[in-house]
Amino acid sequence: MSLNQSLVLFAMEDKQLLIEMAKTIGFPKDKREKIWRLILQNNEDFKEFNTKEVSPDLANTFFGKSLSEEKYQNFALIYQIVESIIPTDYPQFEGSIGIAVVIASLFPNDFKMQQRAITHFLTKFNNYTADSDGIIQLLWLLIQYHDPQLSNHLKSLSINLKSLVLQHFYSLFIQFYDPIDTVLSLYDRLLYSSPIIPMFILCSIFITHRNELFKVTSSLVLETYFNEIRLNETDTSSLLVFAKYIQQNTPTSFSRLLSSCLSNNAIYQRWEASKFDGGVYFPVSPTDMLSDKLNNINIIYVDGREENDYTNGHINNSILLKDIDTTRESVHWVLYFSGAPNESESIITTVETLIKKNIKHISVLGGGYSLYHKFWTERSEGFNIEDHTKDCQVCRGVNWKNVFKLDFVKKEIKRRSLSNSLSELVKDKIAGLVSDKTIKEVNWEKKEETGRCLIEKVDILYESNIGYLEYNSIELSIIVNENTVEELFYDDIDRFSFTGKTIFIHTKNGEEIKFLVNDSPEKLIKDIQNKSI
Repeated sequence: MSLNQSLVLFAMEDKQLLIEMAKTIGFPKDKREKIWRLILQNNEDFKEFNTKEVSPDLANTFFGKSLSEEKYQNFALIYQIVESIIPTDYPQFEGSIGIAVVIASLFPNDFKMQQRAITHFLTKFNNYTADSDGIIQLLWLLIQYHDPQLSNHLKSLSINLKSLVLQHFYSLFIQFYDPIDTVLSLYDRLLYSSPIIPMFILCSIFITHRNELFKVTSSLVLETYFNEIRLNETDTSSLLVFAKYIQQNTPTSFSRLLSSCLSNNAIYQRWEASKFDGGVYFPVSPTDMLSDKLNNINIIYVDGREENDYTNGHINNSILLKDIDTTRESVHWVLYFSGAPNESESIITTVETLIKKNIKHISVLGGGYSLYHKFWTERSEGFNIEDHTKDCQVCRGVNWKNVFKLDFVKKEIKRRSLSNSLSELVKDKIAGLVSDKTIKEVNWEKKEETGRCLIEKVDILYESNIGYLEYNSIELSIIVNENTVEELFYDDIDRFSFTGKTIFIHTKNGEEIKFLVNDSPEKLIKDIQNKSI
């Protein structure tokens, strides 16, 4: 018996080990059905569907041919599962039908298991709230970040990336696999992967085929070649290894922005309102940069200001723009400028110049030197400035609030409905936390001087979902299942109140956001206030 066979037999008795296998090596084809059943065992209610609701004409239109009565009945059931998850008028719907049909093939004649597997998978990866323009913009930037030469080549051919890749993104790559059910070797790994990993897979497909793509001299030929790419089960492992390598070597801020794009929430909408920062770079957060350094990303800050500004104070170990060494490998160049709102054209021109030189790993520090300087003056851990003088650009009187502008064009955010994820027993325990029925108001005053500015996290219960509150000196966010479902700048908050363990945030536009905490709500509100500006 091989080591892999022994591992499978052992894992059949250990669900956690099965999950680890799903993330890494996938499952043997002859054991896939049984393992999926073990992993997806739960107590979800089974919902009966009336197959007469889907007409044979609709099924025939979808497939372009008539179906036998038995096939039609099976398709009608699958169609209604997908329809219960994704609106039929969304562009993701058709691709999701394809995904569902492939998954259903694992469990012939077992509609309950089909429903369970399809619902689990599509709920995680349907992305029907995602903005398609944002997906394409982020893919361009991801390819450009890791392979600017390839990005320049694709742009020179005037490739319509949207028409080329969205069908593959929405159908989770089933069109690349032949026979089509071999895509299940990929879906094994996606079962417990992050919802953002498909973007990195798509980028990996481009980069791993770069040699062939460089031979193409027209957009039509490239589109034909790309759509004829075929993957097999052996390719899947290599593809996932490369995709995860790209993800690990991409700044955390990109993943945060991508996650926000998929849920179409405030972080992404602010970036969209800025017209994607000119479409040539993505901004990185100063606090995210600290995390990236701890994760061994080799970051070098590059000062894009005038040399005189650099002389009077700059980020520790940063270099001037003219001193970038293009021969250095595996370096992530983080450009920073003053942070003034009128320098966007200068930033775009600078980044475009570097990209044309095929320099990899270019990003721009959000808020610029002014925001970084603010963190430094508050003695926030990890923020260091050297050669600082009294003639420092910021200290001469530049108001960082005017520099790091928050008056972006706000779009109405559609509140995401979140499904219940708690058992009745857990809900009963949480209900026991609520004891004091008296509403207590907390005076809300933002501080001029603040302490530590790194992100703080507190576990909470939000709309029956376990998540966490994340806050720093600028804003607070509520995050559930890796998605930011609420985000507020402190300028938008009117007041806080609480009763028992429930905290209420009252916004200036009349909204009320509430969540439960385990510890003292008054203490948490005071801590947020002490860190706010």
